[in-house]
Amino acid sequence: IFDKTFKTELLRGATMSISFVIPMFNEEKNIRACIESIISEMENDDILVVVDNGSTDMSPEICKQYDKVKLLHMPNRTIGALRNSGANCSNSELVAFIDADCVILKGWRENVVRTINSDGVAAVGSRIMIPPNANMIEKAWYSQRNYKISRVKYINSGNLVVKRHVFEQLGGFNEGLITGEDTELGWRINKAGYVMIDDPSIQCVH
Repeated sequence: IFDKTFKTELLRGATMSISFVIPMFNEEKNIRACIESIISEMENDDILVVVDNGSTDMSPEICKQYDKVKLLHMPNRTIGALRNSGANCSNSELVAFIDADCVILKGWRENVVRTINSDGVAAVGSRIMIPPNANMIEKAWYSQRNYKISRVKYINSGNLVVKRHVFEQLGGFNEGLITGEDTELGWRINKAGYVMIDDPSIQCVH
């Protein structure tokens, strides 16, 4: 019943500005691919913020090679604090949290806007996908993946998009948590009466 109602409420053709936030620590092997995947999906009003947690490798220098990247230096902060600081850098309608060791796939932005543009929906995303060369353990984990669009209570913050007004209303991530900050935010979003949607078309590969 929910799926049928949800699909009829989607507002197709609308667009929304997005702030992409990437927390980073020593990701010189991955950050370039992450940045370029996001840039390929960005539109004119979007921004890309990388929040560096005191990297000692070349990852900050790689970020500086891209004009579209705003780089913040925030060493020794919790992951929630990094994400909140990145979110505060703009007034975009949506805030997207992507992990530095992930890449988003073609059509990601279009699928996000299509899914989140419905009354009551505050956050969307999907579980991280495994790479083509995944090992047996990764494949076993991924076999549990949800293949249907569905309402959920939690979305991993490596591929999470939240409406800004809801994110700010709830105070963002809990900066006092060392881990599990995305689970806790999902709990508060649901408690406030909003909807979180896991949509497998919003693809992000680890």
